Amino acid sequence: MARHDLMLMLLLFHLFTSVQDAIRMAQNVPMLPPARTHCRVFIVAARTHTRVLVLQNAYEQDGINVYDQFPVLASILQDTAGDGLINEQDEHKNALRAYQILGPAFEQAAEWLKSRVDPVQCFAHFIVAESEMTADSRTQDDAALAASRVTKRLSQLKDEAKSNSHFPFALNPPSTMRQHEGSSVTFNGDLHVVTAAWRRYFHVVGTNYFSGRVAPSLSPGQAEVFGVIHVDAGGHMGRIRSESDANAAEMVFDVRERWRRSKRQRQVNVALNSSDFYGREYAGFGRLQVQQAVVKLKQDEEKNVEADSLQHPCFSRGHVSVVDGVNMTLEGSGDADACMILLRSHIAASNANCPPESFCVLGSAPQPQGFGSFYASGVLRLAVLSASRVLKHVSNKQDKIDVDELQLPAPALLTLRNAAKNLCALPYADVEAGAAYPHLSASETTTVAFAMERKIELLSALCFDLCYTVVLLEKIGVQEDDERVHFVDRFEKEPDLSEHGSMATREHGSPSELVAWLTGAFLYLEALQRKVTFSMQSKMLAEQLSAGLPLGWNMTLLVFVAACVFLYLATGPVAVSGRGRRGSSGYVCVVNGGVKTKYKDTTQSIQFVDDARD
Repeated sequence: MARHDLMLMLLLFHLFTSVQDAIRMAQNVPMLPPARTHCRVFIVAARTHTRVLVLQNAYEQDGINVYDQFPVLASILQDTAGDGLINEQDEHKNALRAYQILGPAFEQAAEWLKSRVDPVQCFAHFIVAESEMTADSRTQDDAALAASRVTKRLSQLKDEAKSNSHFPFALNPPSTMRQHEGSSVTFNGDLHVVTAAWRRYFHVVGTNYFSGRVAPSLSPGQAEVFGVIHVDAGGHMGRIRSESDANAAEMVFDVRERWRRSKRQRQVNVALNSSDFYGREYAGFGRLQVQQAVVKLKQDEEKNVEADSLQHPCFSRGHVSVVDGVNMTLEGSGDADACMILLRSHIAASNANCPPESFCVLGSAPQPQGFGSFYASGVLRLAVLSASRVLKHVSNKQDKIDVDELQLPAPALLTLRNAAKNLCALPYADVEAGAAYPHLSASETTTVAFAMERKIELLSALCFDLCYTVVLLEKIGVQEDDERVHFVDRFEKEPDLSEHGSMATREHGSPSELVAWLTGAFLYLEALQRKVTFSMQSKMLAEQLSAGLPLGWNMTLLVFVAACVFLYLATGPVAVSGRGRRGSSGYVCVVNGGVKTKYKDTTQSIQFVDDARD
């Protein structure tokens, strides 16, 4: 018994000395960043305003909360436009004034986070969409000057936050590695100027996350990853509603389709990256510029350039419309077939220089054809959802003939074409009555300016928008009976936005493009931080191994002593019955359950694996 006590005392003493050595070594080891922050604060700068949004999710929670209960702030990019030179002192004063604009929003965001996570663990990102940097530039030199000023302003705001001891959030340290050309994300996981290519990638990732097709880890599952086809509104209203409106159409879709390998039961742990997707922007094919183009085509047909008004088939009957940049009023005739002929003519002219045996959608730009499914975004999505409400309203009226309703979320192309014909033929009064927005907040419905702008911008262009949707789907290769373009009103994991959130980032109660691509950026930055943390842990372990790993030798000796004590206690002296003398003692060693243990040959250890690697 004394021997047992002595061995236990030696074991405890060695354990105590090992813990002391571990504490001494831990004091010399730098603290690693957490593998996940679970919250990020995005300060999104635009030419007209600034948005502050907080994205947060709990540990092991498959859902993201969006906190957007901030009023629309003044633009932090003011004083960065213009051709004149600004001295350093005035530039610093302007940056300090811009930082003071953000102060109340920072305090409110930190207060909201305190009950969920420590705000110090949340990274803040000062970002701007690339299209916002050169929005008002006329020449290439002006664009370069504006971009440099905007980039410098974001750096100044970040420096102000670093020097402020009361800044409640964390900031990424400057990256010591050279950033890849065209990349929006630095090697240390910071996000600043978001290029169009990265915004498309973030958009498709965020949208597929909302629909449950992409996991928070960004690893492809066994469900198809849908592409996104988007059309900007353009013009004044497009600039107000979106921080990335470039008056263009965009398409992005999965070209590698790694989810197909997952369906063959092969584990794919590598996260979806931007290289997995093909994306393209079609400049000049947003709603506004295409409207201007079809008005010009109709004007050339009429051969009456100096007229003050023009009867146009792409607008509803009984309403006079006005298009930005067109110096005439448009009287709608509501003929969908004639409107789609004009649209097809405009798109065909843009593809006149498409290379032989190549597939072009818009602007003679050759590209691979997307045969998978898509989510519609922007003008396309709003047009179909609004048309569905109008047609449902008309079909419910007793004095009207039956009108086929759209079967959402994925109507066939033929159904959309028939819906465009029915919608354009309706008087504007019926369109206005059917396109009500019952889920707008009281503050929005009582805002006269908002209601008038929304009515002019959406309802008068609804016939055009639906016709443009049909022609664009035809051009990307959608067949008559295809139901592979989805117009979703609300996604499964869509975050709940505040009732008084900015109208600039809300589209009739659904997550805007901004919230979608910020969600994708959040998921990507979290995945990147896990990778960076793992890399730092591996580097520190390598340094400890090269230094001899003194803690490792102590632990090795500790495990050896513990194993000896365990063997001694487990195989101590026991009485042996049988042929020996009474009271004799010995050791009994039992191996593999005794002599009665039977072994059976098997081939179950051989496993054939289907290697689906490229």
